[in-house]
Amino acid sequence: PLAWEGPAAARLLMGLTAFLGAGLFVHELALNRRLALDHAAALREQIALREEVEENLRALVESSPAAIFTLDAQGRILLANEAAQRLLGFEAGAVGEERVDPYLPALKSLLERPRLLVRTNMECIGRRRSGDVFLAQVWFSTYQGGDGTRLAAIVFDASEQLRDREVS
Repeated sequence: PLAWEGPAAARLLMGLTAFLGAGLFVHELALNRRLALDHAAALREQIALREEVEENLRALVESSPAAIFTLDAQGRILLANEAAQRLLGFEAGAVGEERVDPYLPALKSLLERPRLLVRTNMECIGRRRSGDVFLAQVWFSTYQGGDGTRLAAIVFDASEQLRDREVS
């Protein structure tokens, strides 16, 4: 409705700029949405892979005949497989509350050394809840967790091997 004289070029430039800006904005929105969807799909894939690995590790730990457990910085048993519960004699519901001190006091002393990362094995005396004493072969490693030094251990009752060695 307005004539092409005077500020017509400026109006045309302003309209063109406004439409180009809106188009660029919509393009960026679509691109960001596509990137977010791709990122969400990648996260779902990573979560599925992590869950599969966790399931495999859980099956490995639970099916192992060796006692496997982890301890927090205070010496509480965070995770223990069925073999660990049988070896030490505590209940499955006690995980998270049960302390390792009465069973394997040597492991508790390792947790008292802050920032010391160790990966080794040792033989020590272990006690079951019933009071029975056994020779424990322990393979362990310490690592840093959220609340300080943690310990992962694999324990084997070597009492029978010791008796067999003595008889031989």
